[in-house]
Amino acid sequence: FDISEEGIYRMEAYDVIGKKIKEFFINNFKPGKYRFDFSVDNLSSGVYLYRLLNDKYSSTKKLIIIK
Repeated sequence: FDISEEGIYRMEAYDVIGKKIKEFFINNFKPGKYRFDFSVDNLSSGVYLYRLLNDKYSSTKKLIIIK
């Protein structure tokens, strides 16, 4: 993910009915490109949503897990 403005960001994952299933991080980031890995061992195959947000910005994208 890309951060264009310094700030505290968090990333969360939701199932398709809107229930939060995981919070990946809450951290202060400087502008730049970032990458992180996470385990999906405890999640079943399906469609999920993940969201990166701070107090001025929010972006939601789809994640498909196939096992």
